[in-house]
Parts: sequence; structure tokens; C-alpha cells
Amino acid sequence: MGVTGAGKSSFISLLCNNKARVEHKLNAGTTKVEVHALELSPERTIYLIDTPGFDDVDKSDADVLRDIGNWLVGSYTHKIKLHGIIYLHRISEARMKGSAKRNILMFQELCGEDALKKVILASTMWDTEPRHVAEGRERQLIETPQWWGWMMDRGSQVYRHYNTSESAMKIVRVLADGGSKVKLDLQTQMVDENLSLYETTAGKSLNKELDKERAKWSRELAKVEKEKEEALRNGKQEAADIMQEMRIEYREKLAKMEEERKKLFDGNKRNVRRTRDKNVRDENMRGESMRGEKLKGWKDVNKKRERHENKSNACERNMREGIKRDGSRRKPNAKRNNEEGSSRKLKNGRSPARPWFHTRRRQLRQEVGTMSPWFRIRHCHLATLSLPPTLLPTLHLTLIPTLPPTLPPTLLHRPLVSLLSGWLSAITNTVLL
Repeated sequence: MGVTGAGKSSFISLLCNNKARVEHKLNAGTTKVEVHALELSPERTIYLIDTPGFDDVDKSDADVLRDIGNWLVGSYTHKIKLHGIIYLHRISEARMKGSAKRNILMFQELCGEDALKKVILASTMWDTEPRHVAEGRERQLIETPQWWGWMMDRGSQVYRHYNTSESAMKIVRVLADGGSKVKLDLQTQMVDENLSLYETTAGKSLNKELDKERAKWSRELAKVEKEKEEALRNGKQEAADIMQEMRIEYREKLAKMEEERKKLFDGNKRNVRRTRDKNVRDENMRGESMRGEKLKGWKDVNKKRERHENKSNACERNMREGIKRDGSRRKPNAKRNNEEGSSRKLKNGRSPARPWFHTRRRQLRQEVGTMSPWFRIRHCHLATLSLPPTLLPTLHLTLIPTLPPTLPPTLLHRPLVSLLSGWLSAITNTVLL
């Protein structure tokens, strides 16, 4: 970067030999930004970006800032970052012109303080001035905070370019081998913060300069109009014609500045419109994504419901048809119950446990007819739950034959009955429930 005539194109031609020129067209309006390929080694190629100066005759400062800003935004959006910036300045200038001061100010606002440590301030045209004169001007640039002093305090380096390929390659390698890359304030503000060119620090600085210039030429225009009226009153037509020409010139300059301001604002409107369109597209894409997720969820729910219904229907069908889980068919119920009652086994080979009164009932049914009365009375604990109703009268007569027939049968239903007789020593322990 640098003012027009600082030697940017000559610097690049010394390295690239005027070959491998590429016009980088990331978006509209960046055709004036030229990209040149430089092969440092067979395995490594870097690119040098040549930008127009802010004092270009054919383009206004607003156009130059817009072109540079568009290229930087496009490169940052495409993940292309800079290794550094080389700012060229003619050491042959006896004093710092207004355009050079404005260029340095715009350069500082465009880069930002954090990026200045990756900036090289290179002076050119050393072969056109005496050594001591050029060194004095360089010292003045370094010691003046408004020029290079402020940037050097933030980490910028100063080099001399002697218009040779060796000095140019030395400057380039300092940045190429520096390792880390740099992100400019203009890129951060326009991409990360989504600001328009007019709202960036560089845009505000340019607008401030335009306001100063506009106020200056407005004062000059008012002065010329006043002098013209005075010349007409005094009858000096020739002086009035000269004032009229100056008036037209000043009006053209004011119109040009107003056009530059309009370009900045138009860029702001385009950016707002672009941002709005982008937000609309993002919302549409987000809505489509949400609708797709909902449809997918509904499809999943329907599939789960269908699987559940199919499984339930299959289970019901298998139960009706007598199909087991392993696919075999069940046997008829009566036969299955008979076989399972006799042959059903657990995994350990044992029969399943039965309640105690089932076993006791079966034993009593087998033994009650073969036992003697004495044995029954002495050793049997009978449960009415285990005896059929037809055995109760027989048991009553067998156990207590000498008792009168009027003995109430409810006696047998007591929890414990003890009957003592002189001629029948019988102890009856009968558990009746």
C-alpha cells in the first residue's frame, strides 16, 4: 500500500518479473486490486496484492476505500488471511503532502493497532536523493508521531528499499517467515461485526475528511461569490468572469465530495440490503430445517407406532394360534395340563414347590382308612381343610364311639379337643378350622 507513485508496481515487478499476474475477483468492484504470485521455493508460493492509492487521479478516495474494503472482506470471508502489509513511502518528498498524510491516516484506521506489529514501513527512491538528505527525512518520519512514530511504537518495522530485487525479497521474507497471520480492523468490523463501510473506523475517518474539505470549499465558494458581486458593482467585468470560473470550479469540487459521501452511504444501503437478504435466507433455511426435523420426527413416531401395532397384532395372533416365542406351537390345553402336571420340571431338575397342605391332604386321604382308631387319635393331626365332608361322620363315630349320639358335631370344630374316659384312655388332638 501507499500513495500513487510510491513504487508499489516497481517493487512487485522486481520480484515477479512482470509475470504470474492474477486479477482477484472475489466480488464486484475489485478488478483494480491486482494479485501477483511469487514462488519463494518449489514448495511455497505467496501472493502480493497491489492496491490503488488514496490520491488516485482517476478514482476518488471513497472508490479506493470501497475497492480495498471489498477485496479484504472477500478474502477474509474465503479464509484468506494476510501475513503482513508493506507500506511504501517516497523518501524523495521534501515534506509530507496532504494526500500522504490522509493516506497514512486511512492506513492506520484500516489496519488497527493490533495489526500494526505486522506492518513494514519501507521508504523508496533512495537512489534519487543524496544519502544524508534521505537519512534526515527518514529520521524525521520516525521521530514524528503523526507520521511513522505512532506506528513504530505499536510494533511496526522500518526498512529501506534500494530498488533492487535483493532488498525487496528481504522485506517480503520478513513477513512471509513471520509465522502468525494478521486480521485487519476493517475485516473485523465489516465481517465479524457486520458493519457497513460507512460505519467502520476507516469510513468514519474518510467521511470526516470529506466534511472538512466540503466546509473548506464552501467557504471558498462563498468568498468567490462575494468578490464576484463586488466586481460587478465596481464595473470590473473581467474580474467578475474570473470569479465566475472559480465559482464553477468550486461547485464542481463540492459536487464531487457530495458524490463521494453518497457512495459511502450507498455502500451502507447495499450492505444493509445484503444483510437483510442474508438474514431472510438464513431464516428460510432455518425454517426449512425445522420443518424437515419435524417431518422426520413425525415419520419416526409413525414408524414406532406401526411397529408397536404390528408387534401387538402378532402377539395376539400367536396367542390365538398357540405359537410360542421360539416359533413352535403349543399343545392342546387339556393334554398340556395333564403332562405339565406330572412332567413339569424346573431348570435344576426339581419339581416346583407345592403348598404344605396339598401334600398333607394327599397323605391323609391315603392313610385315614388303614390306621387303627388308637393310632389316629394318638398321632394324627387332622385338618378339616384336608378332609372331605363325607369322612366327618365316620371320623366322629370312630374316634368317640361311647359318646352319646346327641354330642354336638360342632365339638369337632374347636381348635383343640381333649376327651378323657376311664374305660377309653384316648387323647384326641384334632385341629379343626
